[in-house]
Amino acid sequence: MFTRKFSSGCAALVMTTAMVLAASGAMAQSKFGIGKTASESEIKAWDIDVSPNGAGLPVGSGSVAQGGKL
Repeated sequence: MFTRKFSSGCAALVMTTAMVLAASGAMAQSKFGIGKTASESEIKAWDIDVSPNGAGLPVGSGSVAQGGKL
């Protein structure tokens, strides 16, 4: 019985927190007139995941020593 009440209370708290955060972001955008929703192309440009084996790196070559000089 305690677990059920606790679980539903936690779920309500999480949902309320999520709604407040979403609303505050929207209010900040409208209140200050700054910011915009990122487009798919903007998100794709920042999607630069690199795997531990190096997959996902841009084309090119180099070494740590060469990078250190830069």
